[in-house]
Amino acid sequence: SLTMWLTNEAAALRGIVDTFSGDRFFVTFNGSKMAIAHRAAAAKLGCVFARHCKEIGLLPSAGVASREAKVGNMGCATVRKFTILSPLVPFVCALERHAADLGVGVLSDAVVQRECQCDMLFRKAGQILMSKFKPDPASIFEVVRLLENKAG
Repeated sequence: SLTMWLTNEAAALRGIVDTFSGDRFFVTFNGSKMAIAHRAAAAKLGCVFARHCKEIGLLPSAGVASREAKVGNMGCATVRKFTILSPLVPFVCALERHAADLGVGVLSDAVVQRECQCDMLFRKAGQILMSKFKPDPASIFEVVRLLENKAG
């Protein structure tokens, strides 16, 4: 299944499928510090996910972004869930929806583009609002493909 495939691919890159519902997946690459390796792993997973979906006849769309977030188990004694608190969550969802609207596989924010451009080819895809609370538009980029020497 696609869920099992994505879970295995994410684990190979040190990521976790946090939640999924239908054809929507939320994968996280957590760390105690901001790290380029997490951004690169997330963008690479987006690329291999898009390629795999095309191979099995699906139209992929993914959003990849990086910001500081509060993460951990939240809830009461009987019900606890791993949770991510950050304006990043709705922004990544907006990137994914925008990727679907544009018909491109993966969109990233400027942070991922800037720090992963040695590993991937990016193309400017315009701007979108990061959230209703932040009125300045954010630059976004299509992740076109992994560079040849990084495709392994």
